[in-house]
Amino acid sequence: MGTDKTRIVLGGRTLLERSIDALRQAGAERIVVVSRDGDATGLPDGVLAVADSSPGSGPLGGIVDGLRHLAGVDRGAADAPARPGDDVVVVVASDHPDHDPDELAFVASLLATAKPRTAAAIPVVDGRDQTLHAAYRRWLAEPLAAQFDAGERSLHRALDAHPTLRVERTGPVRRSYRDLDDPTDLAAYRAESASVREGTSG
Repeated sequence: MGTDKTRIVLGGRTLLERSIDALRQAGAERIVVVSRDGDATGLPDGVLAVADSSPGSGPLGGIVDGLRHLAGVDRGAADAPARPGDDVVVVVASDHPDHDPDELAFVASLLATAKPRTAAAIPVVDGRDQTLHAAYRRWLAEPLAAQFDAGERSLHRALDAHPTLRVERTGPVRRSYRDLDDPTDLAAYRAESASVREGTSG
């Protein structure tokens, strides 16, 4: 994108703010933002910042950092979940402008009601695994960390080593999985949004 995606403003909110708002509306009790420097400046109250311990190595390392923090591993005291679903963590990428809170809650519920050994619930859109709009078990932190330390950098390959639940998503909910990879994507999204506003006001 050539700039920090999280700070791009759409509809009066940054992409990061849009992601945090969607997670809160979906019922998230704790939210952790994993970023290159772990800077908490501007984050809403109650949202924690964690520094990416391996910046530039792809999403696998960042997911490990986030899961470890939520699991308490970084404090040396992994707490046992008190309720069904308490071990479920929803991972989202902040370059998705239209995270649907209901869809996020649905993905979390898939894993919460799956067999305990199921490591993750991965939505599939147009044949592609949406690993950055998915639900993970907190205990997956250490197995993924071991794979990362062994040299694995592909999140998709790392997940292939664990039991996962994959669910095809179709229809309007697919908008929740749209991402903005480059300036062309961003320009197209802004043009579509402007067209919708003009159509509504007209």
